[in-house]
Amino acid sequence: MAEGFCQKMAADKLDCSVDQLVEKGYKIESAGVLAYDGAKASPEAIECCREAGVDICSHRARHLTADMLERADIVYVMDRTHRQAVMELARSGNKQSLGRRLDFLSKEGDISDPIGMSLETYRRCAEQIAESVRERLAEIV
Repeated sequence: MAEGFCQKMAADKLDCSVDQLVEKGYKIESAGVLAYDGAKASPEAIECCREAGVDICSHRARHLTADMLERADIVYVMDRTHRQAVMELARSGNKQSLGRRLDFLSKEGDISDPIGMSLETYRRCAEQIAESVRERLAEIV
């Protein structure tokens, strides 16, 4: 959901389509430390994003790699467990550099993963993510 919200908000700010972000110099991706490569977004995530005007139907999960971390300008994590796993994944020589580019998506702290929960829980999570992306957008674009 975070990737979809961020792409949509960045495209709106840049007055372009999501498909034009890369040619404008923005590659916004999400990846998970426990993600199954190629997995589709959950029906609940798709519905919550659809309700907010964000299309994630074609989204496929990616497993986070050390190479991805090295290429990233900014890395946002959802919670403390995620942050710890990301730091452990970083190559030893790049942990200090990553630490300067790594932050929680929400300035309030953790955003809990709603996987396996109700649609209402997904909606609350989507609201947290959307608000957090709005707050962070100036850092991104």
